[in-house]
Amino acid sequence: MIKLNPEDRIAKGGGRDIYQHPDDDGLLIKIYRPKKKRFRLGAYFELETWWFGGYREWYVEYKHYIACLNRRGNCPLYMSELRGFSDTSLGLGQLVQKISDEGSPGLSITLRHVAKQQEISFDDIAPLVDQLFQDFGDDKVIFRDLNPSNILVVRDADKRPLRLVIIDGLGDYTYIPTRSYSRIAYRLWHKHEKSKVLAYLQEQYAK
Repeated sequence: MIKLNPEDRIAKGGGRDIYQHPDDDGLLIKIYRPKKKRFRLGAYFELETWWFGGYREWYVEYKHYIACLNRRGNCPLYMSELRGFSDTSLGLGQLVQKISDEGSPGLSITLRHVAKQQEISFDDIAPLVDQLFQDFGDDKVIFRDLNPSNILVVRDADKRPLRLVIIDGLGDYTYIPTRSYSRIAYRLWHKHEKSKVLAYLQEQYAK
């Protein structure tokens, strides 16, 4: 069992607390944080909810992750690798690849941080957004939450941006996964999400 101290949490989001793996600098541990139960009639008709309970989100992520691996034969650079699960002193933990800059042990900064601080010019970051959407669009991968806080900017040793990596929200979480089976629905969603990200950046850089 991996021993974790609640005070050592480095981030939280999406109903999960994030910890550095104590024995591997290249891994993070995500701990599921139970949410208050709310009555939802649709849950009674969702078999996955009955089977997986609060871990349904992890099931959805792995389902789409394995589908991507099947299409490509490897984990793409635009998402973090999923490394399985482990018991911890805080409950079941999901092991994921830690995304860091070249030559740095820390987490890469988020796209939201870059836009707020404008440490990287819009002309340098916009092409990376184009490349990110091109890459995962070619693989028909779906992310349910493409907000800038879930996108990291990987930089080289001189702090020049290299690529963007999506670290959370993998998978289609809708009751009827239209985007997974309809090319038209996927293209419309993909175009809309890219427009939202670029619009956010343009708004921030205009300030």
